[in-house]
Amino acid sequence: MKLRVSLGAKTFDIDASGLTKVEELQDRVAEASGVHARNQKLIFKGKNLAATDPLSATGLRDGSKMMLVASSGTAGAATAGAAAVVKRREERVAEARKRVESSRAAGGAAIPAAAPATWTERARGWRGTGVVALSGSGLQAVPPEALAEPLWASARFFDASDNSLAALPGEVGRLTGLTRLNLSGNRLPFEGVPWEALAQLPSLTVLSLAANALAGPVPAGSLGALSALEKLSLRGNRITDVPAGTLPGVPRLRVLDVAENELNALPEDVGVLSDLAELSLDGNRLAVLPEGLCRLRKLQVLSANANRISARGIPAGLLGGCEALTVLRLHDNGVTLEELRGVEGWASFDERRRGRYSKVIEGNAMLGGFDEGASSTLFDHWGR
Repeated sequence: MKLRVSLGAKTFDIDASGLTKVEELQDRVAEASGVHARNQKLIFKGKNLAATDPLSATGLRDGSKMMLVASSGTAGAATAGAAAVVKRREERVAEARKRVESSRAAGGAAIPAAAPATWTERARGWRGTGVVALSGSGLQAVPPEALAEPLWASARFFDASDNSLAALPGEVGRLTGLTRLNLSGNRLPFEGVPWEALAQLPSLTVLSLAANALAGPVPAGSLGALSALEKLSLRGNRITDVPAGTLPGVPRLRVLDVAENELNALPEDVGVLSDLAELSLDGNRLAVLPEGLCRLRKLQVLSANANRISARGIPAGLLGGCEALTVLRLHDNGVTLEELRGVEGWASFDERRRGRYSKVIEGNAMLGGFDEGASSTLFDHWGR
């Protein structure tokens, strides 16, 4: 079965032969477009296709045409270059992991993908750039050279993303000059993250633990000492709860991404994050947005697509109280666009968002950047 998918002015021909579920189709679309499956909205005949739907139930036929909307982490129309970058990264990771597995099959212990001499040579470069670059190296453990004394003061960015790490050594706390730590795309559970060591990093402003094995509630005190943190991503895990008292420990947050988890609620004390400008809640199980959001005067972007939010779950003071809010995304929820327009404060919010996009709207040149905020009709996705 051949399908045609359009993304803005671009079109992609997708071979869906042998596929049984929409999520498998999303993987094919990701390969062609460079838009990750979690950031895709596939629309066929006005209906958003849920990842868990059987392909046979969608009505798709050979030659069917669909629309792809990229959201939450993509910047509009993806390019073939973006797809190539994704493919190259996956190839590097697969090749490195193959080398590790070959070593283990030969009777040796699991070792880093590069030989010790290579790590030593790379460490010299890290001291000069301040960037500890370990991304996509097939690692099951962080090489000692990446945490050695010569890097304690010089390292600024530690990138160990897209590996197979199940634990991060506490020695990371010695990198006292660190400002950014990227651990996304590993296998880290909460207990594999040395929270006390991270608390020893006074300049740490960016932390990504996206796409790991974080499951259950956020442990008490885990974020409490990361007082300098400005950007935090916990996207794509299985987190079920952010307990009250957790968020006040990171008072300087400007960007918080907890999308694609299993959250049923967000704590009311989210309102203490007075500097928060962007909040991503997409793909959870939220039925109600907390009243605390209404106190976030600097909040500009609130994205909560694909939850269970009805019009009654939107706080009365949200649209009026969040006086900087110009982007609100509530697609694939229990609220229609008509209902959203009836929420208190809609007029002032609408004026702000139209002011943001006034030039492109007046020029009739908008290519998807102007978001109405909600879907025209309801979609059934309660089974997520």
